[in-house]
Amino acid sequence: MLRHRILSLLNASWALPAVILIRIIRPLIFIRIGRLFSGRIGHFVPDAAEHSVRKSLQNPRTYDFYYFFGGICNDQWAKMVHRNLKIKGGWLKYIWHWNDLIPGGAKHNLPQSFTNSRDPLGLLSKSKGSYDFLPEENKTSYEWLRSKGWKQGEPFICLQVRDSAYLDKFDSNEGDLLNDEHSYRNSSIESYLPAINWLTSQGIWVLRMGKLMSKPLDKTERLIDYAFDDDKSDLLDIWLFANCDGCVSTSTGPDWISALYRKPLLFVNALPLGLLYSMFNSIWVPKKLTWKNSGFNLNLDEHLENLYLRTSQYVEAGIDITELTPEEILLATQEFWGRIQGTWDDTDEETRRQDEFWNHFGSWAGYPKYHEWRHPLSRVGSSWLKSNGKDFL
Repeated sequence: MLRHRILSLLNASWALPAVILIRIIRPLIFIRIGRLFSGRIGHFVPDAAEHSVRKSLQNPRTYDFYYFFGGICNDQWAKMVHRNLKIKGGWLKYIWHWNDLIPGGAKHNLPQSFTNSRDPLGLLSKSKGSYDFLPEENKTSYEWLRSKGWKQGEPFICLQVRDSAYLDKFDSNEGDLLNDEHSYRNSSIESYLPAINWLTSQGIWVLRMGKLMSKPLDKTERLIDYAFDDDKSDLLDIWLFANCDGCVSTSTGPDWISALYRKPLLFVNALPLGLLYSMFNSIWVPKKLTWKNSGFNLNLDEHLENLYLRTSQYVEAGIDITELTPEEILLATQEFWGRIQGTWDDTDEETRRQDEFWNHFGSWAGYPKYHEWRHPLSRVGSSWLKSNGKDFL
């Protein structure tokens, strides 16, 4: 912070006149400065895409310029953002800083995200995306897939199971703290093996994704442990999620790429339930929450009353968190693929229960904030909803 303040003072000689000029010419040309947090893919992707959509809807005499902050988590996505938005150097942060500091400049500073990286209005689902790959990027990616034995036209699923490895790479106390407070989001890859084996037995390729993961998987037919592949790259990190037939995730951030490219999603072992991604074509199946003292599972109202984003908050509330069983993950995966193929038929009871869930969920006071627009194919898992019994609703 001290370094930032010193640099801001040193750059005030040109940044302050720039701020004054921007405000003077606003009746003729409206200039805005935006900053994109590029350090985490779960913010970098939705925030950049959101600004691209809003740019297409704005007044033609409005000019938006952006800069990245927080490091670059993926060079390929940074390139694609450059192709869609006016990205300038870090020097823009001094204009942003002084404009923010001097009263009256709020109109000229864009927020990182208008929606806290969620898209509750469904802008991304309802608009045509413009983040296309270049021909050479497609060629390189297809060649990599074929080198693994994949053949053109064969379906493939991206599987992203969050564990502690990515944050373990931080040597600082911040990394340890983040791991502790986000451990409720982690899952064991072993519990996904029956679902993986079922998918591959159906002729579907499974790509276990991850920038850095704890445990490799044993090699089997049509399974690619991309997280441990020597040829993985920032290009493939984006391209595979964008071109898969579906994404199975624990809600980690990279699944936003699949959502942006309108791929079906299955969220398993995902929390909290109140923040399920209703703006996507998705199925949401959360972990089990149980009251520590009584051993009773939380019902829907209790899930919504205890909407926490830190492990310590669940502990303090006396709530135990249990991962889904391998059988539950398998059932959710079979429903997911059946819906993709159009072979899944809901029973009358399943349809009724799903409607009851959304009616109850929609009456929650926080619903308008997070779920103003709901994708018509958004739902919770049928088997999961049935297993929770009548008392859950």
